[in-house]
Amino acid sequence: MTARKKTAHTSLPRRHNGYVRASNRNQDLSSQTNTVWKSDCPRYRLFVAALVILAAWTTTPSWAQEAPGFYLGSGLGANLAPAVNLAGEDNDHSMGSGCDEFINPNATQYDFCNLGNRGDSWNNRFDGAAGILANAVVGYRLRNRLRLEVEYFYRDSEYDQTDPVLGGGGSIADKLAAELQRAELRVGSITSHNLFGNFYFDFPNRSHFTPYIGLGIGGGFADMDFGALWARNLNPAHITSVEGKFNRDDTEAIQSRLAGTTTSVQTELNDTLLGFQVLFGVSRALTDAVSLDVRGRWTNFSSFHDSGSYERLRSHESNLRVDGSAPVEYQQSTDDTELFGINVAIRYQF
Repeated sequence: MTARKKTAHTSLPRRHNGYVRASNRNQDLSSQTNTVWKSDCPRYRLFVAALVILAAWTTTPSWAQEAPGFYLGSGLGANLAPAVNLAGEDNDHSMGSGCDEFINPNATQYDFCNLGNRGDSWNNRFDGAAGILANAVVGYRLRNRLRLEVEYFYRDSEYDQTDPVLGGGGSIADKLAAELQRAELRVGSITSHNLFGNFYFDFPNRSHFTPYIGLGIGGGFADMDFGALWARNLNPAHITSVEGKFNRDDTEAIQSRLAGTTTSVQTELNDTLLGFQVLFGVSRALTDAVSLDVRGRWTNFSSFHDSGSYERLRSHESNLRVDGSAPVEYQQSTDDTELFGINVAIRYQF
């Protein structure tokens, strides 16, 4: 009886002591591992740094920058301008070039050449273009998620196209058939300096990103590189627009003088345009005062219109009379013009 109790008594402490020793070994290993990981392991430091960066990126609320106050911003981007329809007309004589006193010295002897029936017209279409867009803003943030802003932006749309005249009225239609070897218009770049007042609504949230929408109204000072060339056939027999309108001798003289003549102009047209725009984008807070702004826009301007005199009209000055009493001028106009733009900007709030 005593032996059995002794056996049971001696076996329990052995198991208990073995358990205690294993537990102590595990605690020692865990302590050593934690000590190495927390104090010496570069991976631990990188891991902690990554967590800090991630937390700063995702948890700082966008409304941290929503205190009222002024802000400044500036950015750079690109614009896309759609196709433009260019319509032209002038006050050249609608009865043909035989009423030009430089070409027909006897022009005033014909009654129809002394009437006011003057005018030719033509039209062209140019494909869309792209170019740079740069802006600068000064604005004020209100308390209720609203912003007011004055924006200047510059755009340069590089059309750089030369296209044949598609059609026209007056004597142009007859001349296009055979008389004119070349009849083409050119549009280089369309640039504008624009000033708009914008109104924004921000959509704040608990992230660094703040979407927004806006409306703007303003205007622009636009320039268009414009050129035109009308070159007649060198063969007098192809000068058919004057046939049947003058006597035979005058007709032959007119055809001879008109053959090979050119009408041309290369200039910069200007106009002041009114416009409005729809804006949208998202800003990303970098610090409490600085944000990165990605902004898109659709801007619509009124029609463009300007006029001028030809540099050469049928290879002479832009006039129907030798004494300069009947100047010839052209006009060019477009439909409403528009552009799409996107730019990246830095905004600083005071």
